[in-house]
Amino acid sequence: MIAIVKYQFSKLDNQHEFAIETNSPWVWYYLGKLMHKESIEMEAGKLQIYTSLGMVKGKPKEFLNEDAEDCAKDVVVYMMNKIKKYERHG
Repeated sequence: MIAIVKYQFSKLDNQHEFAIETNSPWVWYYLGKLMHKESIEMEAGKLQIYTSLGMVKGKPKEFLNEDAEDCAKDVVVYMMNKIKKYERHG
């Protein structure tokens, strides 16, 4: 499985924005499951997820794994790290 993720913080909207493209619908399934488990919520004004890389300006990061769940875990860890890093450094 492959997932490509881009990240940016929108100062205009004051929210974290991620664009995720993947070659497997199972990656999306596990992303939702893991995001819920880790309490990563798409609250208004905090987090936005797009399904097209063109919607976010950040540098693309590629995650490659033979298992969809493991690929999704890698993406969730990346998301959590980006959010925490921004909150520490603003």
